[in-house]
Amino acid sequence: MSRPEPGQGPVGGETGQADAAAQGAGGEATASVAAQRPAFWERVKRLTGPRMVGPAQDGKAPAVVVTGASEGIGRALAEAFATAGHRVVMIARREAPLEQAAAGLRLAVKRTTGRDGDVRTLPLDVTAADALSQLDAHLKAEALYIDHLINNAGVGHAGPFVEQDHDGLIALLRLNIEAASRLMHHVLPAMIARRSGGVLNVSSLGGLVPGPYQAAYYASKAYLNALSEAAAAECAGTGVRISVLMPGPVETRFHEKMGGETGLYRSVLPAMAAADVARAGLRGYTLGARVIMPGVLNGVSALFLRLLPHTVSVPVMALLLRPRAPLNTGTAGHVGDEAAPRPAEPSTQERKRDGGR
Repeated sequence: MSRPEPGQGPVGGETGQADAAAQGAGGEATASVAAQRPAFWERVKRLTGPRMVGPAQDGKAPAVVVTGASEGIGRALAEAFATAGHRVVMIARREAPLEQAAAGLRLAVKRTTGRDGDVRTLPLDVTAADALSQLDAHLKAEALYIDHLINNAGVGHAGPFVEQDHDGLIALLRLNIEAASRLMHHVLPAMIARRSGGVLNVSSLGGLVPGPYQAAYYASKAYLNALSEAAAAECAGTGVRISVLMPGPVETRFHEKMGGETGLYRSVLPAMAAADVARAGLRGYTLGARVIMPGVLNGVSALFLRLLPHTVSVPVMALLLRPRAPLNTGTAGHVGDEAAPRPAEPSTQERKRDGGR
């Protein structure tokens, strides 16, 4: 008489009473087996390695920290992670818009999941010299630690590079490059030590090619793209994931506020909704992808940008990005209002306020 294989039911002549019992149960045995099978996403999580929600550490609970979280992609990413069951700390410079965004996010999570989301806020200028110590002190007071860092805050300028205001240019470098690097460098040692957690850097498809008329912004995103992929390679096998999200145009107020709304690219390139970008970002990050291109068109565009020589791609980008009308004046804004306000400047530069790319 043959023995059943491990995990299988009776075979051959042993079907008598066992089969009758299973049939008499009206399929309960089948349901029980199905209930024991791990859900698809649980199997995916095991296959992709690092767990998405870290354990409590020394009495501190894990949290997802999102910079530039008051609107745009940052706000959408905060909602995506909160809806997925994460505890979220939203960071932006201005308190009132941040609290308003957090209140709306809590309602959205309740409406979507039927449960109260754990959403907290921290008004903070991440470019401040003491930003890291302020962040650490806040997390300590809240009995939290950074399980995942979402580096979303950023600044955009439009117009010829030579016409950019010097102070505004320095502010772009401090936020897009220095602050993002400092935060990432600050959180990684603890993540590696506990072998869990990660960093999701929100960059841009524009980081794959020089961008005339948005030169400093595109260059800063090229830096973030390269840093993310290099650090991800260095952290391989540590249990820590590092991903970079590279969206193309996103339907936020970024383009209008930076004076790029009149560029040809706004007419010929379709823009994604911030919520769709956030969902793609969370999905790719969960699966452990190092580079995340939301949308099929962005993936195809990225392939061409990587293959085409700059002698071809840069003139095309100049044609697409060159403003076709006078730029807006007297406005200043950027992702999550992370940097200190500055006086109104010549119309050739405007900052993005809301996470668009």
